[in-house]
Amino acid sequence: MVKTLSADQKRRMDEVAKDAPTKSAAIRALWRAGLERADIARYLGIRYQHVRNVIVQAESAGDGGANALREGGQAEFLQQTKADRIRALDAQGMSRADIARELGISYQHVYNTLKAAPVRPETVIVGPDGRIVIPVQYRRALQIEPGDEVRLKMENGELRIIGRKAAVEQAQALVRKFVPEGVSLSDELIAERRAEAARENGA
Repeated sequence: MVKTLSADQKRRMDEVAKDAPTKSAAIRALWRAGLERADIARYLGIRYQHVRNVIVQAESAGDGGANALREGGQAEFLQQTKADRIRALDAQGMSRADIARELGISYQHVYNTLKAAPVRPETVIVGPDGRIVIPVQYRRALQIEPGDEVRLKMENGELRIIGRKAAVEQAQALVRKFVPEGVSLSDELIAERRAEAARENGA
């Protein structure tokens, strides 16, 4: 059975892509909004491979990142602060290393700016099987990659998605509350095992 787009999906995609000056710009805008590649291809009436090629180019920032911004106006881009330019290029799918090269700044500057940047709220569509696509800026903020496990948690009626790194940091913070500074749990465990073995051998 061939999948078709719902009326709600079409309305949302119309809204996202309405100002895109080219088909490639529309693909990038829809991708950044969290739409699946196959749905973008259906919506624009083009091949999946065309969508994939544009997105891969944007991800590698061969010319997808900065050029997408230039389509919207290079003069306006140049008037922005350096932090705003970093965030704008990141939103276009450019890698951090390429952003640093594009703006002539250090990778650490880019990393620090993006780490501190708030991630704006996004609306995503829940598929018929309950799946959602996590937008790229959220995946970057959570440091999650395809195939990674994430933790889901309900809190005050909200669904929270916690990446592995954040979950480990939370666990470490919890342990630090109850373990005095300078105490090594692994050393204590080894010492207890040795004492237990000595008692067994003495018995």
